[in-house]
Amino acid sequence: MSEDHVGALRRSLAKLIEQRRATSKRDGMSDRNEGFAERVVAIQAAIDATNKAIREEEELLDEDRQYDESGQEPDQESEESDPA
Repeated sequence: MSEDHVGALRRSLAKLIEQRRATSKRDGMSDRNEGFAERVVAIQAAIDATNKAIREEEELLDEDRQYDESGQEPDQESEESDPA
């Protein structure tokens, strides 16, 4: 399921990057570009949030893979291997 989320997030990221490029191209060619900075900042904030979400989903996938391989939850595995 998380792989589906990562794929959707990556498609969303690609659209956001294209939107930023199109905004820059459109507004950069015009003498009237009021609000350009605000639009680019908003798009960049969405890109940053999407990148963070992708990292978090990938971390969950890695944890799930570790669980599948060991048969134990990742927290249990580290507790049992650390006798402290």
